[in-house]
Amino acid sequence: MEHFSLKIKKILDRLADSEKSPRSFIFSGPEGTGKEEAAYYFISKIVGKDSDAEFIKKMREKIHPDVVVIEPEVEEKKGRKREKEIGISQVKEARERLKYFPYEIKKKFCLIKYANRLNREASNSLLKVLEEPSADAYFILLSPNLDSMLSTIQSRCAALRFPPMTEKEFLVWAKKQNITKDETEKIRLWSGGKIELAQNMLEDKNYLSEKENRRQKLRKIFTEEIYQRFEYAEEKSKDRNEMISILEDWEMLTGEGMRKMMSESRNGDENKRNKQQVRRLSLLLGNLRETINRIQETNANPRAACEKLVLDMEWK
Repeated sequence: MEHFSLKIKKILDRLADSEKSPRSFIFSGPEGTGKEEAAYYFISKIVGKDSDAEFIKKMREKIHPDVVVIEPEVEEKKGRKREKEIGISQVKEARERLKYFPYEIKKKFCLIKYANRLNREASNSLLKVLEEPSADAYFILLSPNLDSMLSTIQSRCAALRFPPMTEKEFLVWAKKQNITKDETEKIRLWSGGKIELAQNMLEDKNYLSEKENRRQKLRKIFTEEIYQRFEYAEEKSKDRNEMISILEDWEMLTGEGMRKMMSESRNGDENKRNKQQVRRLSLLLGNLRETINRIQETNANPRAACEKLVLDMEWK
């Protein structure tokens, strides 16, 4: 089963079958919406190998000679993981590999994961290739946010957005999975309508358990001493991606809580305490999004960004 929407699949099928389709694409959308899975599917569809498991496996493992994969390198120091920017040397190496004739298939592909992490030099080097495209080469850039890409790169790529599922789409998806009402509600809550995340939760029951642990931690952190919050920020910020995942879960929980309170207000249950809680949650929601963006789109130190977040929170 594809970990991206049927609507996206139909669009990719049409593009793959058309000789006049663009050669450069940006797939943008939140993590968990299936951008990477869609990219692998799209490449395999273009070359007529969408049923070839071995071909897809080679792409995933980055060992196919005609599919160049670029992604941020991970640096580890003193037990702390940090994703570096995508540098010009990586783009130059890809450009060199793309010069050669295809080896196993009739096209060449360059897949750039987290393209929002391209630094200025790398972006300009990539731009030169996009300005003089080869008929045999395709570029697929994956980014959580389209606006984080250089406008000049955006203008030379066809953009395909990967939004979360609507509530109606999610319920249709859930019905096909033959799961209980309780499982449906939990997966809807934790996935935020992101189909890849929802599928992962369905396949790995421990996934949901970990999410519930994060819910409990968010509740607990408001009553903890400041040093305990700082210790948690230090521990979790060692892995940048894990920290982002935790903050996105907290953002989703905060938004859900705020929506419930606003719904109660509309139903006539409004009171002064409710209004104060909504204001606090609104402030927290903004701070969470700001922190996520800082970690994702800049060179901000994840630990410092998270420490600022817990200091900015209202506790009483």
